[in-house]
Amino acid sequence: MNSDLTQGEEVTPLFAIGASLSVVLKSALGMPTELAAMLGCAAVFGIATNTLLAPMFIDAKVFSFAYLPYFFVMCVIAYLFNMDNSIYALQRKAPRETMINAP
Repeated sequence: MNSDLTQGEEVTPLFAIGASLSVVLKSALGMPTELAAMLGCAAVFGIATNTLLAPMFIDAKVFSFAYLPYFFVMCVIAYLFNMDNSIYALQRKAPRETMINAP
């Protein structure tokens, strides 16, 4: 990815994009504004970075661990639809065989 952003400067826009999109869609989803923003924040960050645990625990730390089950469900759904794409071009994933056969 060719960008003028330095490492770390892409995270805040991801949070803002996720929260903003979710607030716009909240009425269609039938959920409170705050919950929609929190879930959108976690989902977009997880999809963009191709991570599962990081967005879940970052949002739980920022908003409250009481919402961890919601973040878990949203991050799993986002991770499954990600198709292994990431904003980090050098991100490496372990082959599935390695993860399955790990001791």
